Amino acid sequence: KVLGTSLQPLNQRAEWLVPLQGLPLPESATVSQLDLAALVELLSDDQALADRRAEPLQATDALHLFVTRARQAQPRFQATRADIPAILQICRLVDGMPLAIEMAAEWIGSLSCSEIAEELEHNPIILASSRHDVPPRQQSLETIFAQTWRLLSPDEIEVLQGFERFNNRTSREILQQMSGAALPVLTALVQKSFLWRTSSGCYQMSELLRRYVARYAHEMYA
Repeated sequence: KVLGTSLQPLNQRAEWLVPLQGLPLPESATVSQLDLAALVELLSDDQALADRRAEPLQATDALHLFVTRARQAQPRFQATRADIPAILQICRLVDGMPLAIEMAAEWIGSLSCSEIAEELEHNPIILASSRHDVPPRQQSLETIFAQTWRLLSPDEIEVLQGFERFNNRTSREILQQMSGAALPVLTALVQKSFLWRTSSGCYQMSELLRRYVARYAHEMYA
């Protein structure tokens, strides 16, 4: 048996696919109902986080990853109650993507959590790592998305560029009517993780990918 990761399926008969998405995040309403002091204590205690069982604290993995990596960059960093909304916003802006969360946490030495969130609001694609032990292909979101973009066919690119009109979420029927997206094209985009199908049957694109597609389209037609 071989366990491997890939940007797209290998299309082998013996292959079993396990799609990977971002780390789970608590809903805004859930966070507002939490005892923020208890959440801060949880994020500061690795053992307590590992031992957690009850919801809604199970959806704090993304926040805990940010805090852990921020402490690596700035050992004196301690998340406060005021930081929690900003940390949650940071994780949401990068769709819970672990590598992007780690990159954002590296800024904690020069920016506050609120300032990091503000920077990412403008352009999350600027995230990059300064660590020398990170493979070159993973040192920036720009590089990662550029590599993945090269896997796309012209028809797939056309569908993605039209997808932005639907606010990142629409049904297969509407998408096919508006962009002429053939089923094989939609299937390929799902397999390459550019789109995913929700439990309601709609197709959805992550905010990070939407930003990249929008910028690519702007540069292409400028």
